[in-house]
Amino acid sequence: MTKLFSAARKPAQRSAERGYGNFDNQGTGGKAKAPMPLSAILHRSNTKSPDAETALEQCEALLQELKLTINAYHTDVAEATQNLERIRGELSTAETHGKERAQQRSEKTTQLEAAYIKEGFADLEDLQQAVCSEPEVAQWKTEIDTFYEQYAAYKQAAAGLEKDVTATEPRDLDELETAVEALRQRYDEIQARLEVLNTEKAKLEELHAQHTELTKALTVKTAEAQNWVTLAKDLCGSNPRKLQFDTWILSAFLHEVTVFANKRLERMSEGRYRLAVSEEHGTGTHTEASI
Repeated sequence: MTKLFSAARKPAQRSAERGYGNFDNQGTGGKAKAPMPLSAILHRSNTKSPDAETALEQCEALLQELKLTINAYHTDVAEATQNLERIRGELSTAETHGKERAQQRSEKTTQLEAAYIKEGFADLEDLQQAVCSEPEVAQWKTEIDTFYEQYAAYKQAAAGLEKDVTATEPRDLDELETAVEALRQRYDEIQARLEVLNTEKAKLEELHAQHTELTKALTVKTAEAQNWVTLAKDLCGSNPRKLQFDTWILSAFLHEVTVFANKRLERMSEGRYRLAVSEEHGTGTHTEASI
């Protein structure tokens, strides 16, 4: 309302500044009087100059000045009316906004009450006592201080970037469009290359999985083959007795033959002679059996 009253008081001030309506300032302390009657104007004009045309011109000039003054008042009234409408609109908007905020606050309050009652709290104070413990408050303060420090650092960095951007000379638009098009083509090429690399990566991953499976199978087969290698070495004479498999078979067969031969020899020699198998190392590294 203060703005409205000040707007209503402005027309007279504007008229005084523009010089309208100040027909006779003598004896009024600089304040504007009401316009003089036409008869008085004619009388004063006749007393000053007997020329009627001159008086008529003066009257027309005064009328013109009066019209300008009236137009100025009309303009001021229109401006005051616009200010009034604007203030009424702002007041209505503020009232509407205040009602919406009050309604939102009421809804939030209702939701909050329903929420903490649902969670088993007696009232808001009980909820605050349960939530806002001193260590948590201290932690929040620390986080807030850290946030403000980061904000200050970001703000300083933004100021530096703004300074750099301001100091940077603008480039030609066509040149920038050409650069953007080149970058777009480069991006498309990189995307195509990326797709190819992803395809190759998928193939390599598949081959790696196959290699891993084959390596595991090879490890199992190697362990199985090691047993056969050990057996083969043993059969070839790589054993503590340095005895080959065929020699061992012949030695076993010789032992059996010796047993049957001893039975017959004992009968023939009446127990005086007996055959024995001698296992001695031969000229090589293998063991030989002989009687």
